[in-house]
Amino acid sequence: MILKKVLILIIILIIVSCSSQKKQNVLNILNWAEYIDENLLAQFEKEHNVKINYDCFNNTEEMMAKFNNTKNYYDIIVPSEYLIGDLRDENKIELLDHSKLPNVKKNILDELKNLEYDPGNLYSVPIFWGVLGILYHKNKIDINDMNEFDILFNEKYKKEIAMLDSPKENIGVALKKLGYSLNEHSIPIIKEAEKLLKNQVSLVVGYFSDIAAKSLMLNGEASIQLTWGGEAIDAMLKDPNLDFYTPNSTNLWFDVLAIPSDAPNKELAYKFINFLYENEASYANFEETKYNSPNKNVLKRLKSEATNKPEMKLYLDDRFVPKNFSKHEVFKRISKKVKEEQMRIYVEISS
Repeated sequence: MILKKVLILIIILIIVSCSSQKKQNVLNILNWAEYIDENLLAQFEKEHNVKINYDCFNNTEEMMAKFNNTKNYYDIIVPSEYLIGDLRDENKIELLDHSKLPNVKKNILDELKNLEYDPGNLYSVPIFWGVLGILYHKNKIDINDMNEFDILFNEKYKKEIAMLDSPKENIGVALKKLGYSLNEHSIPIIKEAEKLLKNQVSLVVGYFSDIAAKSLMLNGEASIQLTWGGEAIDAMLKDPNLDFYTPNSTNLWFDVLAIPSDAPNKELAYKFINFLYENEASYANFEETKYNSPNKNVLKRLKSEATNKPEMKLYLDDRFVPKNFSKHEVFKRISKKVKEEQMRIYVEISS
């Protein structure tokens, strides 16, 4: 009888041990759609004997809904820079231990080390960065009509304009069109932008994720797309009739890697972030997505390759890799009231 009890106890301990081990070997990531070289996921799984659960989203609102509706699940999230302040103040993300991120310290671009949204990269490190601009069809658009964001509101191009499914970007370009800052948070002025956007509704083919809108451009169903640099490069490589325009003053954005405070496997999260900053991994990620890498050695490699491969110069073009950050605007934190107003406007124009 005693032997039987001992055997049962041993079996229970083995089951608990296996269950615990299985939990420790899972990494849960929440990232933008088509925003990583999936071969890197397989490589990390093999090297560390882990399983990666990889969830995707298409806009910031979807990301926050997924993140806020889970507890003790995600180990890594990829928010946009303007969310970091709120996530930090609400104790939702980890103060990073940079001693566990030696590749970040060694390889991150100097320009990305001390940005206003997260001085010293205390709570986040960039995964990609770039600018907001306009992808257009060279044979269907008069380049003389391209002045800042004006063409997005030009009746001449009715039903040829694809906008993003994002409140902040839509309201931001309307504010710029009206001569204001992207970061204008005055409700009366935001209502001016609302009026402009409601007048624009009849001109657009719809409000889409960047990936869906890119498909419209490639299929000839749209001639103008508000989008980000990486998606534009990918489209231009697939169709030489497409080109990209960067307004003189536009949105400079940074998507970042952060570790939730309640992440169940923080040590593995650190290893994965550090892995992404390895030179080969960073280059593979850039090559797959076409977005600007935060790794300075990727930029050095591109400059070297461009010497013998002229086509590589596109990746170094000022339209995509701005040398002067100060002339562009990074989105800043907004109050709950402004956020709700932006969402109300977007719902009304996109319904």
